[in-house]
Amino acid sequence: MPDFTLAYDGFDPAQEGLREALTSTGNGYFATRGAAEWEDANAVHYPGTYAHGCFNRETTILGGRPVLNEDLVNLPNWLLLKLRIEGEEAIRLDNVEVLSYRHSYDIRNAVVQREIQFRDRAGRETTLRSRRFVSMAHSHLAGIEWTVTPDNWSGRVEVISGLDGRVTNHMVARYRELEGRHLNPGSPRTFGPEIIALKVQTGSRTSTSPKPRALASSAAVRSCRCSTLQADLRLTRWRLHAASTRWRTTSSRSSPSTSSRAARCAWRR
Repeated sequence: MPDFTLAYDGFDPAQEGLREALTSTGNGYFATRGAAEWEDANAVHYPGTYAHGCFNRETTILGGRPVLNEDLVNLPNWLLLKLRIEGEEAIRLDNVEVLSYRHSYDIRNAVVQREIQFRDRAGRETTLRSRRFVSMAHSHLAGIEWTVTPDNWSGRVEVISGLDGRVTNHMVARYRELEGRHLNPGSPRTFGPEIIALKVQTGSRTSTSPKPRALASSAAVRSCRCSTLQADLRLTRWRLHAASTRWRTTSSRSSPSTSSRAARCAWRR
């Protein structure tokens, strides 16, 4: 790696779990796996964020006997960004034709990058570039930048960002029979058009020592530039920045387990 870059060309579902682990970013306080922002947790992808010292114990009944297990808790997923084109289904790798795909980790600058060009079911070709980091200067802060380029079309897109408190600890196969739900979501809130927040509590609601946590995210369009790539087609490039995370002790109240917002931008002829 003469340029201090770990790079993978092409998407390989069998290797994605390893690649997510090797491209994790952290700062000593919290760390996040190198999962794609637009994918949910499933057999291939596993978004995971872990904070220093944030453990929890839960009991599972196996064979009629209680088994106590302690996990480093998978905290709410702050990566969540979804791209929708003309109101259609959110883009995922399994519902588009992938034309090119590159996943890289800039070790010198600790930046995770993905660049994917895809063709959707309507024949629209789009390039999505993602960059993200975890801050060393501010231990509670991380950020994502998306650059979306329509390659042969114009129209309307929607980017949905959110904080997902439904995540569990289930990545390690031999522990999947054990209780992996460690989060009790609290109240999602919005602070103006660009900021959302979610409170969660680790440990059961009846625990004598619950550990409340709070997570906040902001998202905004920073630039919308136009360029003529074809004579009769005006295309724009849209960047969306999402920033997270602020952990703090707070009270917990019952409410839905996710907080989300949508931002829209139009590309027209």
